This record gives sequence, structure tokens and C-alpha cells, in this order.
Amino acid sequence: MSSFLIFFSLFTIIILFGQLTLKNRTTTQNELLQNLTVIIPFRNEMKQLPALLNSLKKQPSLPKSIIFINDHSEDLSVEILEDFKELTFKIIHLENEQGKKAAIKNGISFADTEYILTLDADVRLPDDYFYHLSELILKDAHILPVAIENQPFFSFFNLDYYYLFALNNGLHFLDRPFSASGGNFLFKRKLYHDFIQQDKNQDITSGDDIYFLNFLVRRNKQIVQSTEKELCVKSYIPDHFPEIIRQRIRWIKKGSSVQSFLPVIIGLTGIIYHWGFVMIMLLNLGKATELILTKIAFDCITFYPYLVKIGKRFSLLRISVFSLFYPVWMILIGLFSVLITPSWKGRRIITK
Repeated sequence: MSSFLIFFSLFTIIILFGQLTLKNRTTTQNELLQNLTVIIPFRNEMKQLPALLNSLKKQPSLPKSIIFINDHSEDLSVEILEDFKELTFKIIHLENEQGKKAAIKNGISFADTEYILTLDADVRLPDDYFYHLSELILKDAHILPVAIENQPFFSFFNLDYYYLFALNNGLHFLDRPFSASGGNFLFKRKLYHDFIQQDKNQDITSGDDIYFLNFLVRRNKQIVQSTEKELCVKSYIPDHFPEIIRQRIRWIKKGSSVQSFLPVIIGLTGIIYHWGFVMIMLLNLGKATELILTKIAFDCITFYPYLVKIGKRFSLLRISVFSLFYPVWMILIGLFSVLITPSWKGRRIITK
């Protein structure tokens, strides 16, 4: 037990140190907006598109081009876009292809700018988002933050997402990030074209974020992780338990097909950490309260810097629930990933 606690005390300190030393590098305004195309794939997003469009309309400055790509929507998404006259953008319709990967690929084929920003259709941008984006010291790619909004009952399910990115930030000094969200991802267009030429995951229909990130890491490209709340878009987690399960299964399926040792090591470390505490508590019931409080403390230390930076500090109030139930949640998701075929918006997701 002592060795276990010492090891994870050191691991937690390393993650804390990494997050505290992750500096958000900004400069005076650059020429990014004149060299930026925003790509927004969508499928059946009629409920979320108005909020995104209004947040775009409120921006004092906008990029050169905004492209929406319709992935065979069956609701009124296209009509909502066509009726919105307060913003200039292009709408592209997929014909023979389907899936988020195909939508992003097609959208980028219409771009002529040096940089691409991918956004999800259910996000809302903070005020002056593009102004702050234009203050970045531009590199090959920027992993930008995403905060999750949902009903209070489902807020526990945000924490595994934040946990992943807290670890990602805490290990930034390795220069090998292992997670990115396509819902807020900035990168050079040429690098995406290079990626598509050698992509071995063409048959996987979900987004490219993890595969593209792995491509950049393996080629030692300059990737910056940003945590400024001014660049943090707000997204939505499903408010239905079955859809939350399907979402996590999609993440697991994509992650398991990435050829990289670091995500595997991080995953195994997480399993040992969370279930190690459970096993030690079962073997030392007399110290259960002490061990539970220790785990909550470790988790708070891991979460705190990231949540504060992206403006979600109140999520810390739910850490005790996360600490107690996350080991069970891990097992459930693992079992469901074996038994359930991943799907998205009524469509089966092709995975390896």
C-alpha cells in the first residue's frame, strides 16, 4: 500500500507541476484571420445551430471563410443555415460519402487558406474568440479547450473528459499530446493534406482528431496546448444515458486504433490508479475513509489547474462523486464497448 501511495503521489505532483508550467503563449495580433478557414461539419443539428450562428454573429472580427458541410441531415438544419442572412458562409453537401471524416475532408478541399479551424456544430464561441485566436504565437497545430454544458444530473459524465485533458496538459513537457478535440482544433492546411495522403483509417467514419494528432506527433510537429478560457468553446454532452454510453464507446474505439504507446501507458496507469485504490480499500476496510479522502485529494489536485483555466472551477464540487464511482464507470464502458456497436445520430460508425 505504501509503494502504491508513494508512486501516485509523485505522479499527481508531476501532473500538477506540468499544468502549472503550461504557459499560454500569446503575442501581438498576427495575420491569422486573413489566412483562416473555419470548417463546421453537421448532421441533424437544428436544435444547436442557432446558438452557434448567434455566437458567430456577435464576433467583432471573423475569419476569411466559414464553411458548413452537411452530412445528409434529415431535419431542418440546412433550412436554418439558409435562412440566416446575418453572416456570410458557404454550405457544402456531401453526396456519395458520409461521416464526419468525409465532411471535414470535403470542407478543407474548398479552403485556400494556410490555417484551418474545425468546430463542432453544437458549440458556442466566447466573446472575442477570434480576436484572442489571432493573438496566438502560431505553430503547426493548436489544441484548443472545450467546456461541456449539460443538465446538472448528467454533469458527472463531464469529468472523465476533463480528466483526460488535465492529464494531457500535465504531461505537456513530453511534447507528445495524446488527445485533442475536433470541436476546437487549429492546424496548418498543408499538414492535413499530408495526413490524408497516408491515412490508413479511411474506412473509419468518425472524426479525424485523434488520428491526425497522432500523425503530427509522430512527425515531431510543433503542437501547442492552449487553456485560455477566452478560447474555450462550450459544447454539449448528450442528456440521455444511452447516448452518453455510445459517445464513450466511439471514443474508446477510436483511441484503441491509434498506433501509439503513450495513450496505452496512460490508460493502464489510470486503470491501476483507480482500481488500485478500490482493491486497497477492500483489503484495508479499517482505513477506507482515510483512503477515500486521499483519492479525492489526488483527484482534486489533478483537476484543479485545468478546470480553473477553462473557467469551470465549480465542477470541482463533483470530484468526490467522480472519485468514488469512476472505477465502476470505467468497467461499465469497457464492457459496453465489447457488446455494443458504436453509432452516431442513427448511423452505425465504422471502426476497426
